[in-house]
Order: sequence, then C-alpha cells, then structure tokens
Amino acid sequence: MPRIKSEKGFTLADQLLQILVLGLTTTLLLVFSAVLADYVKNTESAEHQEFDQFWLEFTQLIHSSSHVSPHFSSCSLNIVQQTTVHRYEKVGTRIRKSKNGAGNEPMLLNVSSCTIKVDENKVVLSVELLSGETFKRETYRDVAF
Repeated sequence: MPRIKSEKGFTLADQLLQILVLGLTTTLLLVFSAVLADYVKNTESAEHQEFDQFWLEFTQLIHSSSHVSPHFSSCSLNIVQQTTVHRYEKVGTRIRKSKNGAGNEPMLLNVSSCTIKVDENKVVLSVELLSGETFKRETYRDVAF
C-alpha cells in the first residue's frame, strides 16, 4: 500500500480564502450597521408621531376659524369656528380641547410645559414633554386675528 504524504498547515490559497471571507463579512456588517443607523434616525418616536397628529388637527382648526385669541394662561387658546368656540388649554400634564365650554377631550399627553403665542396672523406653539423632547411649530393664517 502506498503511503500518502500528509502536509500539515495552511497553504497560501487557504489564507487568501480566509482573508476574502473575513473581508466580505466585515463589509456586510458595516453596510448593515449603516442601514440600521439610518433606519433608527428616520424612525420617529411615538411621542413625535403623537405631536404631529395633534399639530395637524390644531392647524386645520386654526385655518378654518374666523377668530383666534389667547385665553387666560400662556398655554390656552380660543379658536372660534362659526358658532363653536374651541378652547385648547394645558391642564396638569395634558393639553385638552373643549367645545363651547363643555367636555374635555385630551389632545396631547405627557406635557411638561407649553406656550402659545398669537401675533397678528401667526400662532406659535412650544411644547416640552415629560421625556424632555421639545417641539416648536408655527402656522400662519391669511386673515388677521
């Protein structure tokens, strides 16, 4: 029976193949981490989505109103729409809405502080949530308040 000579160790081809596999794996991990970081950056928090939904309804009401005026506190606003007066005000840790002084519909929760400013044809809203996230938005109207 012929004896087969056994060579131990790695050949140059084996080492090049290992380097190629390691390089491809590293490249894939870097690409995956970059895509994941971009996804996380572009994904809005639930609080951000809740504020955007609140802001959309708030601005639609302002744009369809006949009169907008501040109420007693720095975070209270009356919006008159035909015969209905909508009042937005911060009470406790939420911003609520009432219609003609009746009912209280919570519109935005976990609010730490709030400021609403009304200038001629502009409404500026600043909200800080309990989480520390801050939002500042403004909207304009075609008619003077």
